[in-house]
Amino acid sequence: MKEADTYGFDGFNLDFESLKSSAGPHYVQFIREMSVSCRQKGLVLSVDDYVPAVYSAFYNRKEQGIVADYVIVMGYDEHFAGGDAGSVASISYVENGITGTLKGSSKGKTDQQCSLLYKSVDGKRRKDYIKGLWNDSCQKMGR
Repeated sequence: MKEADTYGFDGFNLDFESLKSSAGPHYVQFIREMSVSCRQKGLVLSVDDYVPAVYSAFYNRKEQGIVADYVIVMGYDEHFAGGDAGSVASISYVENGITGTLKGSSKGKTDQQCSLLYKSVDGKRRKDYIKGLWNDSCQKMGR
């Protein structure tokens, strides 16, 4: 919290990936405690999560939705480097991620993080901001 005061942060975004399932309860407790400190200082707390799947259920999106200000779905990386050229995630993958997260989290606190990356023919990731594609995808998702 000292750094938030020193640097004028608006809040914190937690993005802990590849945790072991045994760490799940401890991670959720960390989020609870962080949320108390953030609330006391008027800071926003958001948590990034994988698209819901059996292997990540221990992240406990329901509890995150109760204590965090926002639960963000990392709706990308359905397709990895080395695969075919194209998007990093299909629209159905993104839709299922949002729907699954809303089932276990609080409505009004869930957001979708879209990657502005695509894989080129050579298999490398390239940053690209394609406003038309972004707007079209968000309209399809009702945003």
